[in-house]
Amino acid sequence: MVAIKLSGSGIAALEKYAAKLKQAEKEARRTILANLGEELVELVHEGFEAEAAPNGEPWKPIQRLPKKRQTWKRDGGKWRKAKKSEAQGVAILQKTGRLRNGWKRRELTDTSVTIAPSVGYAGYHQTGTATMPARKMVPEGTLPARWSATLQEAAEEVLEDLFSE
Repeated sequence: MVAIKLSGSGIAALEKYAAKLKQAEKEARRTILANLGEELVELVHEGFEAEAAPNGEPWKPIQRLPKKRQTWKRDGGKWRKAKKSEAQGVAILQKTGRLRNGWKRRELTDTSVTIAPSVGYAGYHQTGTATMPARKMVPEGTLPARWSATLQEAAEEVLEDLFSE
């Protein structure tokens, strides 16, 4: 029987390489999670473009024109209140762009990534109120298939990049 025994400096060298591997794993995980955070923000932006929830269900249209958005229009020589369709040229939930553009990666740890909006009123739109329908921007519970596939693809791309170096 052939046997190899490592001791002393051989064990120290193995421990050194094991520590390097652990650090590389930690860095790779953080790189993947950072990339996934950016991908999540992009998926939220795509929902705003489509005016749809993560599961593809279209957001409910605005039912009435808020007083703040009522505008006046010159009709010949007279001024009149603009019709609802004329005054509502703004996409749903995008009047100022603060809600859409406020989605950012907020926290990155060794095991998770968190994205969140910078505006406090986002929760009202996500869940709805007694007078406003819910317009989901992020999934609740299980990820929709499209989101899951997109994140899987993004993670695989990062892994390919890390291992090709």
